[in-house]
Amino acid sequence: MNPNISAFAEVELQPLLHSNGEESSRVAVVVDPEGEKFEAGVMSHDYKLISNKSISNVAHELLDRTDLPYEEHKVIWDGRRFKQQFQILGMESEVEVGDIVGVMLCAQNSYQGSLMAGISFELLRLACENGLCVSHVLGSFALKHWGEKDFENELRMASKQILNVGEKVELVLPRLKEMTQKEVTRSDIQECFRQTNLPMTTRAKAFDQIEIDNQWALYQGITDVLSKQESFSSENFNKKVSQYFISAN
Repeated sequence: MNPNISAFAEVELQPLLHSNGEESSRVAVVVDPEGEKFEAGVMSHDYKLISNKSISNVAHELLDRTDLPYEEHKVIWDGRRFKQQFQILGMESEVEVGDIVGVMLCAQNSYQGSLMAGISFELLRLACENGLCVSHVLGSFALKHWGEKDFENELRMASKQILNVGEKVELVLPRLKEMTQKEVTRSDIQECFRQTNLPMTTRAKAFDQIEIDNQWALYQGITDVLSKQESFSSENFNKKVSQYFISAN
C-alpha cells in the first residue's frame, strides 16, 4: 500500500479476466484508478461499492442536521479499511474530578468486505485522547451497499440516534465511575491480559502506563497504548478490552 494514496481518493470497480480472456464473476476494487491503481480487494460481480468519500459525506451531513457542534478527530486508513472519527461537542461527562469523556461519531468503510459501511458511537477520554470502543453500548448502524445513492432513510434514523446517545452515555457512566473505586491486583491485571489476548508488547507498554491500582487506570493504560497505534488491529483489541471492562463485575 502506498501511504501517499488519500483515504478519499477516487475508487472504482474493474472487471477481471480469466487466462482465456473470459470475464470473471469477480471484480477488482481499485483505489486511485488514474494514478497509483492500487487493488484494495476482489469482490463478487454484484458488489455495490460505497466510497470512503461518500461515507464521510454522510457523517458530515448527519452531524450538520443535528445542529450539534463537532470537530474532526482523526482518520485511520490502511488502503483497504477506513475509519473517520468526529468528536461531538457539548456531550461531555465527568468520570471523576477533572477526568472527562466525550462522545465520538465514527464513520467506517472497507473495500474488501471486512467492515460494514456504517456509523457507530464511541467515547473519547479528553485528558489523553484515548478512544474507548464502546459501540456495543452506545449503538451503531449499517449503511447498505446500495452504491452512490441517497441515504435519506438512514440519515433520519441516525439523527435520532445522535440526539439520544447522551442518554446511553448516562447509562454507562455509573460503570465507568465504579471502575475508579475498584482496586486491581497483579493477578487481576494478568487475568485481563489473558482474557483479552493482548500481544505481549502491548501488555508491557500498558503495564508501564498504569498510574493507580484500579480498573479505570488499567483500562486507560491499555487503551492509551492501543489508541496511539492507530491501526485496525489495535481497534479490534480496543473493542475486546472495552467489552471486558464494561461487562466486568
